[in-house]
Amino acid sequence: CVHIPDPELVNTIGLEVTVGEERRLANYRVESFEWSEDMSSVERVDHLREFVFNYEPGWQLVQIGPAVRDKVPVTFVQTAVGAE
Repeated sequence: CVHIPDPELVNTIGLEVTVGEERRLANYRVESFEWSEDMSSVERVDHLREFVFNYEPGWQLVQIGPAVRDKVPVTFVQTAVGAE
């Protein structure tokens, strides 16, 4: 587990790791997905599904975190080189 700074302050996070002697770089984004507390569970899932499905090309869903009040952290990894 790697601590990611406050997603409200940082848009894209570059992470470099060394595996053996090979260096690898990955870019991540943590989006604060908002929904209304008045929504039903089905509406929330549908709304989140639409958000993920229509996210920017070149980014793939990694994780959906636990909801805190009306926000859900959604983490994406960049899959296309030069997409940003």
